[in-house]
Amino acid sequence: MKKRHLLGQHFLVSESIAKSIVDFASITKKDTILEIGAGRGILIPYLCQVAKKVISVEKDKELYSHALEKFSNLSNLTLKHGDGFKMDLDFTIFVSNLPYSESKK
Repeated sequence: MKKRHLLGQHFLVSESIAKSIVDFASITKKDTILEIGAGRGILIPYLCQVAKKVISVEKDKELYSHALEKFSNLSNLTLKHGDGFKMDLDFTIFVSNLPYSESKK
């Protein structure tokens, strides 16, 4: 999948960094996680292993469709298409590899 610079996309590719991000967040089975910018989904399986529920929001339609197919087997994952910053979602912990364009706001 090609990066879309208009959306500020950059993709986390390191499994060890993804695991470190999730470990650092100190997530428990009581937590609902909000991830904005699912991207290629590198964080999703690690988040789903440790959280009660994961809500992952992706703005890019192609990446969203890919995530729906790839992670359809994860029962505690809710995937949403759109701008996660404009959604009213209930969560206890925010974990994300934010798109560059969003991180500078």
